[in-house]
Amino acid sequence: MNRVRQMIVGNPARFGITHTTNQLVDRACTTPVETSMITSAWAYVCSPSSPVSQPVSATFAEQALFSDHEHWATGGHNVLGSYYYCPGRRHLAGAVPASGQRHLLPTARAAAADRVHDILPAGHSPGSPALIATA
Repeated sequence: MNRVRQMIVGNPARFGITHTTNQLVDRACTTPVETSMITSAWAYVCSPSSPVSQPVSATFAEQALFSDHEHWATGGHNVLGSYYYCPGRRHLAGAVPASGQRHLLPTARAAAADRVHDILPAGHSPGSPALIATA
């Protein structure tokens, strides 16, 4: 996972991410109210109706890497999911549609998968030992 995070931070525009840190200004969820006594993992209670933490905006999570100080937001998860989707496209021919065919995942995920696949070192898939060792 760290390898994916490094790829995003190294070239966030390529993945449609504009907020790449877990600092307050880049988090998709507001910091919990002090009286909640929640000091970590508040992405689990982040929702528009939550009295503890709310999304910064309706679309911020799609452009952010982190929801709170440790958990990935929608944008980060889209890239991460695409990272693991790539081996299926590459190694399970016929089970996963090729580029240009109807995708099992939304178009945005398929496009992200293409971007992730394009930047992998030649001959490697996301699950290859060489990338796992550097992650």
